[in-house]
Amino acid sequence: VTFVMTATRGLNVVNAANAVNTTAKKRSVTLFQAMKVSGPAPERINGRLAMLTFAPMVLREVNASETALQQFAHADWRLALVCGLAVYASLVPVLAGCKDEDFGFMSVRAERANGRLAMLAWAVVLGLEQVVGQGALCFF
Repeated sequence: VTFVMTATRGLNVVNAANAVNTTAKKRSVTLFQAMKVSGPAPERINGRLAMLTFAPMVLREVNASETALQQFAHADWRLALVCGLAVYASLVPVLAGCKDEDFGFMSVRAERANGRLAMLAWAVVLGLEQVVGQGALCFF
């Protein structure tokens, strides 16, 4: 924080506070900027949602023999609530302008790689179900 001397030889604290507020405002991101295709939020949110929903989808497909699209039609409200909370929890730091940093053994690079792998797994399962016409995991 820098203080500016005024003509009356007193410190102008208001100007210093405004300087701090303007730098904080520059870091914040609008929702439109965050959700752009090249923005920080879409890949993070999609990856987290894919990781959250892939395992329950596989278990339900094995147990009930429902395809992924049938599961979407009969979606459980609890999973939808968890997905909504994950979207909200992913957007809050992005809109605040926080940087991605590693946290202990959890790294940003590993989360991005796992999210991409989960999104690819979803694409493969949906593609197989369209080609085969039934649950893709019934063959395994």
